[in-house]
Amino acid sequence: MVEEKSVWIEKFPVVELNWLNESYFKVRLLAPQIAETAVAGQFVHVRVTGTFDPLLRRPFSIARRNLNDGWIDLVVKVVGKGTRLLSEVRPGTLLDVLGPLGRGFDLSASGSAVLVGGGIGVAPLLFLADELQAVDTEFLFFQGFRNQAEVCCLDELRAASGEFVLVTDDGSAGRKGLVTEHLAKALEKRSFESDPTIFACGPEVMLKEVARIADKFDMEWQFSFETRMACGMGACMGCAIPTFDGEHYRLVCKDGPVFKKHEVLV
Repeated sequence: MVEEKSVWIEKFPVVELNWLNESYFKVRLLAPQIAETAVAGQFVHVRVTGTFDPLLRRPFSIARRNLNDGWIDLVVKVVGKGTRLLSEVRPGTLLDVLGPLGRGFDLSASGSAVLVGGGIGVAPLLFLADELQAVDTEFLFFQGFRNQAEVCCLDELRAASGEFVLVTDDGSAGRKGLVTEHLAKALEKRSFESDPTIFACGPEVMLKEVARIADKFDMEWQFSFETRMACGMGACMGCAIPTFDGEHYRLVCKDGPVFKKHEVLV
C-alpha cells in the first residue's frame, strides 16, 4: 500500500455489481480511503484483470461515495475488452485500484449550478449532485442518452434534484432531441438568484455546444473530459489537450479531468 498526497494504490474488494441496462453497469468497491478523500470529478485507475491482457488500467469517474460505509460506486459503459472483463467480476473479487486521481470540480466560486450530462458522462455528475445537495446549492440537472435502452440511474437522478430533465435523441424516454437543445431553451426562460456555473461531462461534440451556449449567456463552465489515458498520473503525456491560447497543452489525467472556461480549447 502506498499513500502519496492522498493517492492510494491497493486492492479493494468488490461489494456488488449490478447491470443498469444492456450496456451500463455499476460496480461498488469497499474503498474507505478513497471514499474519505475523493472529491466530485476525480477518478480511479483500475486494473481490470490479474494478468497483463489488457496491459493498461482503465480510468473511471467516481460516481458516488458513502463515508459511513466506506464504499465508492463506478458507473461503467461496456465499450471494449477491458470494460467487458470488469463487468464479469463477482462480489469478493479484489481489484487493483489507483486513486483518487486528478482535479475535481471547484465549488468554491459557484453560486447556483447547471449540470449537463451525456451518456456515461452521468457518472461524475451524480457525485457532484450529492456534493451540491450537501451545501444546499440550487441546481438544474439535464441528462441525455441516445435512447431508452441506455437510460440509467433514474432513481439517483430524480432524487438528486427537484428539477431534473431527461432527454433522449429519439424521444423514447423523457424529452426528444439533444440535451443541449433543452439546456438552451431552459436558460432562455430561467432566472437565477446567483450567477450559475455550468458543470458538464459527455461527448466532445456535446461539450462544444455547451461551451457555445455558456458564452451566449455569459456563464462560467467546468467540464470533465473523457479521454483514453495510459499512466493516469501525468508521466506518459498521452492525454494532452491544447490550452485556450492554442500554444500549450494540459494533461487530462493530472491537470484535469475537470477544466474551467479559458483553460483549454473545446
